[in-house]
Formats: sequence, structure tokens, C-alpha cells
Amino acid sequence: MNTDTDPTSDPAPTFHPFRPEVPRAPVLGELPDGIPWDLQEEALRALRAPGAGDRHRARAAAATAAAIHAAVWLTGLDREEERPRIAPLLILLLRLEEAGIGGPGGLAGEASGRADWAKALGKGRRHARDGAAWDAAILTARRILEGDEAGAGAVRVAAGVKEETPVLFLAGGAGEEELPVDPRLLGEVLGRAHARALALRLILGLGAEDAKVPGLPEVTVARGQEGWAEVLKALAPPAPVQEPADDDRW
Repeated sequence: MNTDTDPTSDPAPTFHPFRPEVPRAPVLGELPDGIPWDLQEEALRALRAPGAGDRHRARAAAATAAAIHAAVWLTGLDREEERPRIAPLLILLLRLEEAGIGGPGGLAGEASGRADWAKALGKGRRHARDGAAWDAAILTARRILEGDEAGAGAVRVAAGVKEETPVLFLAGGAGEEELPVDPRLLGEVLGRAHARALALRLILGLGAEDAKVPGLPEVTVARGQEGWAEVLKALAPPAPVQEPADDDRW
């Protein structure tokens, strides 16, 4: 875990996602041959219905715990009284997972893969059999974090350079102190494809008249600041160039 709140410190070890314990849905035992599939499906729904609410709440709690695990790894702020400071980061992670990646322009949310921090939530894929249930849980987790206060879910993303190191600054809608985040470590938490998608969204936000980040409601960027180029390169570095293999024919 990164134990220094200063994102200019040395990179932390490789990120490992939180693996929650969530109650499994009940399954039907062995049945006689020949029972129609539609009746089996209805019986399974009837079997699972009584505990569905409890399982949804457990999934939402697990999604929150996974996001907190990632945020603490990124910032080192692991004390309970420090949780309000990481709230903008939690909301950003959850909103990014709601938006997804893939499809037209790479930002339409059609791909199945989840960000690295969320890969241990269920089967870890949006298009898996449990994907929709976890999508709903991630949405619930974000809404619980935001609460009912107007503007509580707003996130402002700014860029800067500190001691020649690029830094992302996140602030919530309630005027809290800005939270510094190392974009390189954020890319580690998201995974390469999701980090590149976030970089694309931030670029589109920088180019928008209202500075709103597309696909991420209530997320805006601070324009006119030095450091955006450095932050974006650190968040989504270009793929390493592979040297051509030696050809013995020459």
C-alpha cells in the first residue's frame, strides 16, 4: 500500500483488487429429467426472490469496500476520519465503472471487462451472468456515498505538476480540500484500457464549452492549468514499442 499521501513519492507495489465475500444465490438441486426449462427458471426465481434484497445490499457494500480499498492504496488515507477526503475519488471510480468502455469511440460502455479495482466483484465482467446485478450494486454504492445533499456527487478534476511530477487534484462539490492523486497509480488501479478511456474523457472535457466530462455526470475539469499534458501521459502512457525480432536471414 502507498503509505505516503504525497503522490510524488515512489510508486507503490502492484495493485491487487479487494476480494469480497458475498452470499451466493441459492441453486436448485438435482431434478428429474424432462422438466421444462421455463418451469425450472420460474422455480429458480421463486427460490431466489426472498433473499434478493439482502444480496443486492451485500453487493453494494462489497463494491464500496473495493473502491475504498483502491482509494486507500492510492492515497494512504486509511483512517475512518479521513474518508470524507477520499469521497471524490470513490465517486469517480464508481462513475467510471458505471460508464464502462468499448464500442463507438471506445467510450460507449459496450465492452465486458471491468476496471482492475472491480475485477473481483462477482465474475468481474459486465456481460457475465451476474454482470447486471453488480452493475446495479455499483450504482447503489455510488448513490449511498453521495447521499441526499445537492451537489454531493460533483467531482472537479484539476491537473498540476509538483516537484516535476504530474498530479491529479480531485475536489468534491462541498468545497473540501483537494485530494492529490498520482495519475500513474490511478492508471494501475484502473488498468490500461480503462485508464486510456478516462484520459479520452478528460480530453473531451477540456475541449467542451461547459468543461463537463462526457459519460460522467457531475464530473468537470479545470481548464487553463499547466500540467494537463504531463498528467494525461502519466495516466495513459503509450504502449511500449517492440523491437523487431532479429532476422537470421540478413
